[in-house]
Amino acid sequence: MSDFPVRIYHNPACGTSRDVLGLIRNTGVEPELIEYLITPPSREKVLSLVARMGILDLPGKCGEHQLRNQEVFYGKREQTDAGVSA
Repeated sequence: MSDFPVRIYHNPACGTSRDVLGLIRNTGVEPELIEYLITPPSREKVLSLVARMGILDLPGKCGEHQLRNQEVFYGKREQTDAGVSA
């Protein structure tokens, strides 16, 4: 059992997301699932998560590299809410 809550931003249509969910569950932990295509995080939440992961401090890395950009949703979101992905 985990001493801290586990949360996964999940896409059930994504094989990698399903694999990660399976790995988490194999440890005996049932994570909180947030289906990000149904309930997308706000810009502030994305920036907060990026900051907590520390990926802005990595050479050549920026938060947008960690987002799914191959989905149709990504382009639509980018067009309607400029700057969300950065």
